[in-house]
Amino acid sequence: MKSQEVVPWIQKLRNAIYHGVEEKDIEQIVRGIVQRAKDGDKASIKFVFEYILGAGTPMIAIQNNHAPKNGEAYMPSRDEIEFETAKIRSKHLSELRAQK
Repeated sequence: MKSQEVVPWIQKLRNAIYHGVEEKDIEQIVRGIVQRAKDGDKASIKFVFEYILGAGTPMIAIQNNHAPKNGEAYMPSRDEIEFETAKIRSKHLSELRAQK
């Protein structure tokens, strides 16, 4: 198999997984991991703290005080939030690098 063929093949597998997993499946998996963490399993504890709670990851809170002229509350889209978060993280990383 050529290297150009790997990406479409991997994408097909990802699509199969994506379409084969439902919300309830993820919930059951996470409940199992949380239970194993409670039972002392170190890998499960690490998963809970790193991936679910985001331990060790700087948290960024975005406060939006914008209200359109019509007076209705404005809720930014997920894409807008992710874009603004990426800008803030990029700026933060640049500042950290500049300190070194």
